[in-house]
Amino acid sequence: MKATCTFCIICLLSIQFAHSQVFEVGDFINDLVGTVCENGDGDWKFSLDENKKVLFISSFATWWKPCQSEAQTIEEIYKQFKDKDVEVIGAGIDWNQPYGCEAWAKKFRLTFPILDDSKGRQIYNYFGDGIVPYNVVIDMSGKLIYSDSGFKKKEIVNAIVSALETPKIESVYIKKKIPRAHYKTRYQMLRKNKGYD
Repeated sequence: MKATCTFCIICLLSIQFAHSQVFEVGDFINDLVGTVCENGDGDWKFSLDENKKVLFISSFATWWKPCQSEAQTIEEIYKQFKDKDVEVIGAGIDWNQPYGCEAWAKKFRLTFPILDDSKGRQIYNYFGDGIVPYNVVIDMSGKLIYSDSGFKKKEIVNAIVSALETPKIESVYIKKKIPRAHYKTRYQMLRKNKGYD
């Protein structure tokens, strides 16, 4: 009986550990980078030192129907906040299943920048939990204030509004978080959860 309980506790702790993200709500994000594949050119960078905007990132997979149905809602959020200090970024994974980056933007009439986050290496593996869509909001101080799977428009908009009302902290000490090997499996977990692997 004691051995069974110990085994169950170890299993539960393993599951918790396997599903933890690199960054959690309350963490300060130092740097993020990406390559813009549509609605912009070249490299995209978020740097705590240079940040002057609220950042909303939506990670999506082109093959997942909920991501397809929510794409236009993200465009609405972009239009709602584009004249304020808010940057909206889409981070796409699994291109050409069925849409490539340009086709995705055209099909859903998207005008915000879209990053090529192939296999989740630049964005998704830092935040995602094996489910898409995955959305994050980072305030002007670089603090992660919203991080959740699924698409909850009201919560996302409320987080953006809250971030706009929060004054920027000028000096923040950040301990850099480096993904360990188990974090690099977020993308593989996502594909397995959806039956692709």
